[in-house]
Amino acid sequence: MKKILKIALVLLGISVILGIVALVMGANKNSFLKAIDSIKEYEKVELSYENNVDTLKVDFKTLSVKLIVEEREDIKVLFYNAKTHKVNALFGEGVLSLEEEKIKTDYFNLFNYITIFQEISNKETVVVYVPLINFLKNIDIKEINADIKLENIDLEKIDIKTTNGDISLENVKSDILKINTTNGDIDIKNIDVAYIEIFTVNGEVKIKEIYFDKMSIKTTNSDVSIKNINNDILQYHIKLDTTNGKIVYNSDKHNNHYEQNEDNENYYLFIKTTNSKITVQQ
Repeated sequence: MKKILKIALVLLGISVILGIVALVMGANKNSFLKAIDSIKEYEKVELSYENNVDTLKVDFKTLSVKLIVEEREDIKVLFYNAKTHKVNALFGEGVLSLEEEKIKTDYFNLFNYITIFQEISNKETVVVYVPLINFLKNIDIKEINADIKLENIDLEKIDIKTTNGDISLENVKSDILKINTTNGDIDIKNIDVAYIEIFTVNGEVKIKEIYFDKMSIKTTNSDVSIKNINNDILQYHIKLDTTNGKIVYNSDKHNNHYEQNEDNENYYLFIKTTNSKITVQQ
């Protein structure tokens, strides 16, 4: 027990020191980040693949991932290897897999703890550049402690699993969207998805400007807000349930349960939460 307490005190002291350093360097953030980059000794890596990738699989522990759609003919992957980690890229049978490999070091890497302050360096983000016209159909992303951002993409299936990290989707079209997260906010804007399935424990779920056929959201301690539904919500079988929260449906307040059009099985919206508020606005 004493050993654990000592370790906790050491980590607390490190956090305080880094906080002071961050405040002092706040006026010159670029210099601070350059200093960290030089210590971690990043190595820039660029990989290019012909437009024959139909599935992208990502398995990261601490690195973030970002997709950018632009005018190009190939799929480019940009990342930085470091003393503490590297990215392994494997391609075969139309599947591009990106995996983060942690590297054990013989020294106490103080600067790993600066990730507490987030956005420490863009070199901690793996960027995938996708052509406007491409054959990419599926994305499967697994993250532990990092953010995920997808924009301006048209796919058949998107499957996202993360533990600690925010998820942002904007201008996305897909047949199937599945999101499973423990601690992180989910921010979705302007999407057209036939089937949506979201499961989260802690973190807000915000959805704005959406067209869908079926949507299921289950949460424990996450407020759910859906606004600007672009199809006629009146035709939907809607079921909203909360144990210790409130429900607001089109400005009308309800206690713990709201349901309409129980016999309609073709189109539905199902939201269930334990300790949170549900807001649905046409």
